[in-house]
Amino acid sequence: MGKFGWVLAMVLPMTAQASYVESCEITGKVLQDTSTRRLYLNGPQGEYEVFDLRLVLRIQKVKQSGRADSQCAAFTPRTPLKVNIKPAPLVTLQRGQSIRVGYFKKHNQGQEATESYQLLQP
Repeated sequence: MGKFGWVLAMVLPMTAQASYVESCEITGKVLQDTSTRRLYLNGPQGEYEVFDLRLVLRIQKVKQSGRADSQCAAFTPRTPLKVNIKPAPLVTLQRGQSIRVGYFKKHNQGQEATESYQLLQP
């Protein structure tokens, strides 16, 4: 029993799943008017609502917000960025409006990374 406990302690740290989240804060100007969409879907639990916000913005400034191994290099100032925010607050955005968006990329060992956006300031 003592040997089994020793072997188990040696194996568990090597198989533990490591995960982390990269995050960036993106400031930009909205390139076209848009507003939150309300979708009605049917599923096994019945009908339900989903809110999402699709927008295109011209990146003005990018900064790291927490851990960002990539240095937020994927986001280049003065370039357009298409963003889908889900779930989204009920908002209407006007062309030329300055907004802040949070970008999050979750890394799970052994799985493909997932990306999401959040509206920080309309």
